[in-house]
Amino acid sequence: MESFPLLNIWSAYSLLRSSWDIDKGLAELKRLGYRTVGLADFQSLAAAELFSRRAAHLDMATWLGMTVALAPDLHVMLYAQSPDGWQLLCTMVQEGVPTELDRLASPHLLLVLPAASYEDQRLWPAVTALKFGGLVEELRPEQASHGLPWIPACPVRYHAREEDAYQILMHMGEHLPQPGACSASSPQSVLAPYPVEWRPLLFQELPPSVLPQERARLPVFLETPSQDQEQLVYQAKMGLDAWNPTPKEPYEARLQHELNIIVSMGYASYFLIVADLVQYARTHGILTGPGRGSAAGSLVARCLGITSIDPIEHGLLFERFLNPHRRTLPDIDLDVDFTKRYQLIEYLRQRWGTDRVAQIGTYGTLGARAVLRDVARVLQIPAAQVNAVMANVPQTPGLRLEEIAGDLKPRTLAIEPSGRWWRVSRALEGLPRHSSIHAAGVVLSDRPLAQLVPCVKGPDGHLVTQMDMVSVEKLGLLKLDVLGLRALSVAVRIGGSRQHGFNTVDGADPLTLGLLARGDTDAVFQLDGHGVRELLQRMKPRHAKEIIDVVALYRPGPMDAIGTYLARRAGQEPVPHDIFGAVCHDTYGVMVYQEQLMQLVQTMAGYTLAEADLFRRAISKKDHATLSQMEGDFTARAQGKQWSLQEIREIWGSIMAFADYGFNKSHAAAYGLFSYYMAYLKAHYPLEFWAAEFSTIGVDKLTQEAKRAVSQGIVLWPPDVTRSHVDFVAEPSGIVAGLTLIRGVSPEMAQRIIAERERKSFQSKSEAFERISRVTQSRIAELVSASGALGRLPGRLLKTGQLSLFDTEQDASLQQVDAVQSFGMEWPVAQGPIYIRTTRRLEDVSWWQRQLKSLQRDFPGPHAVIVGNDQGKAFRVDGIRLQGSWQSLQALRALPMVSGCGRRIETKRVWTDGQDITRGTD
Repeated sequence: MESFPLLNIWSAYSLLRSSWDIDKGLAELKRLGYRTVGLADFQSLAAAELFSRRAAHLDMATWLGMTVALAPDLHVMLYAQSPDGWQLLCTMVQEGVPTELDRLASPHLLLVLPAASYEDQRLWPAVTALKFGGLVEELRPEQASHGLPWIPACPVRYHAREEDAYQILMHMGEHLPQPGACSASSPQSVLAPYPVEWRPLLFQELPPSVLPQERARLPVFLETPSQDQEQLVYQAKMGLDAWNPTPKEPYEARLQHELNIIVSMGYASYFLIVADLVQYARTHGILTGPGRGSAAGSLVARCLGITSIDPIEHGLLFERFLNPHRRTLPDIDLDVDFTKRYQLIEYLRQRWGTDRVAQIGTYGTLGARAVLRDVARVLQIPAAQVNAVMANVPQTPGLRLEEIAGDLKPRTLAIEPSGRWWRVSRALEGLPRHSSIHAAGVVLSDRPLAQLVPCVKGPDGHLVTQMDMVSVEKLGLLKLDVLGLRALSVAVRIGGSRQHGFNTVDGADPLTLGLLARGDTDAVFQLDGHGVRELLQRMKPRHAKEIIDVVALYRPGPMDAIGTYLARRAGQEPVPHDIFGAVCHDTYGVMVYQEQLMQLVQTMAGYTLAEADLFRRAISKKDHATLSQMEGDFTARAQGKQWSLQEIREIWGSIMAFADYGFNKSHAAAYGLFSYYMAYLKAHYPLEFWAAEFSTIGVDKLTQEAKRAVSQGIVLWPPDVTRSHVDFVAEPSGIVAGLTLIRGVSPEMAQRIIAERERKSFQSKSEAFERISRVTQSRIAELVSASGALGRLPGRLLKTGQLSLFDTEQDASLQQVDAVQSFGMEWPVAQGPIYIRTTRRLEDVSWWQRQLKSLQRDFPGPHAVIVGNDQGKAFRVDGIRLQGSWQSLQALRALPMVSGCGRRIETKRVWTDGQDITRGTD
């Protein structure tokens, strides 16, 4: 069967210039009979590794390159003919792709001249004089050959029967369709129109291997790898001595075991680099988390200060993180204060070189909602009709149109009967739409990254990989995940974690356990959600360690076992005396963690932990051939330890069911203990907690969060120039909003206003307005005034257009404040009586009378109290009036069988300047 290399392919990674999906497209080409294919995305190498990897699975050879625009209407294709050619292409991408042909010339590059440029006089005179490694022309049947190697014109840009989707995609990207753009046909049909006498010159060269073959090396931390190994051992042992856990012997043995593996696998430098980064953070006041992911299971990481988790105390396995039999790269993830993440990335650049450190790129895709809107815009469907349809599309991440086709497709057909809206949306769904920067991923290397991977300059001028995280790892680059975590920023603002105190708080603190038992975990990291709050109320945790199980249990899969877990924990159901009871004793015989699976196969079949980790990974992939082989091996080894065939089959069934939902205990331990820590901060510093929470979320979430806090008795004051800071701050009377809540007031402008106030207190509205105008701008002063932030000051403000202060019609002291216009939100205010939700019998009226009279002595106030249950029954407690303060409501929540309490919230859009809007009434 005659064939040829199909070179002129643009994938969807040409971003709104092609709708050709790599997986779908390569399968089509394999079916059509192509053996060699070439990807030349528009000025991009982003998909090269993915294309090569997917093609290799189909036993197809690949040319890798890109299309270069010499002018808007003049393109050429460049393919790497060697690793040096690949480096040249990566360098072009990083430094800016040249638009002059002579700057592209290299003996390591193959130049392909598209048929669309056949007669362009700007191109042909220069081509023959330049020294490329090869020259190929793409020809249409009617064009005359120049006597060069050639390929048929077949610029693949879309899939069969999807030309309409391609045309609409071009409109979405505001691009002109490429001349001759087509879907792929069989090699025979493409070649049929061409003269037979041309066939001897048909390009048939096999592509070389151009992607990096050796694993990229990390920078050496000191001067030589052997010095790094010695330094790692020294620092780890010093860290263990400083920590000094007791008894020390198991820690010393575990540490030596881990060090042996790390050194033998050549990762000493990696650990030192990460430890150095964490040390930099610590010495510069940047809070890092207690750990994340499987690295929390490493004692070496704990001794180096990378994590704060004791892996031996919590039963964490090092082999889940690093396994000498699993040659995957280590992956240490760091959580950091998200306001300071940029400082750590900048430190890495300065420490290791700006050309050797890059953030990892990622790609936003045409999700279900986005693709429906984008296609509707091109089809000019009226916005009102589009909005009506979109109201029926859930905002679920990862949602696919096919999941809601039964309901949604008829709605689209009712508006656009031809079916184009639905059909094109389905065709384009999931394709890359735009490039972005990964929230956490960073790569670093011992050599300039341009020698390995394509990078572009980000908005700040620093490097970002053009490839995504998977491709970067496949090329052998080691990465760090440095994730900005908002909860850490909340902890910093509260000030309770100045000494990295995750391990210093009492794990059985009564105030914190009470908060958890009530499910009072609004805004608490990992515990903020209706379902998990219900679990906490049912569970009533007795120690911080149990929050580890909460984090792992409240997910699809383990959720089905929550009832069994709680019943066994409460002694209402026996823990089975079998292999599961032995291995999963901490979770009452319920298998929750991947580490428990590893221990199960170790105990039952004699696997080493390294083998058990490979077993865990294999069953999670659900490869039938591999599973069949593994089941046979597991059965034989278990029988060798005297297990019956029936027992083995039953346990194998449990293992297969567990494979779908097993959770990493190292990650659960780190995040569970950090969640407890955040609950501790909320329990002990509620005002500071909510002030920090408000300061670190956007206005879109602030409305809901503010309602939660105000319902719990916390007073929220609007911005006030006499006491506001840049962000929200806690005061004994409540929380004062920051000046930056006012639309148009930046942190810099707010700082100037605060500095002016600290220089001398504001005396009146007019005086404050004048001084604010002077240190900022008159526009800023007008925004501050319109927001009501001058309301507590005496006097009146002479407004623009007002002739004198006697012109009372424009008396600024009576102006109306529009909260939505000034803050982007309506202002929440507590109203009415205090409501208590209880699980106690409502008939116990006298009990409530006694309890509340006692509280009334400490918190007398104006608000009636109503007690109710989940069935909607309620009664008013006669003779009781309490404060609506958070202290009062906190005391109510501490009563036995109280599952919640609060007041009804109303929101105010408009109020009079100077009016105290925080005073709710019954």
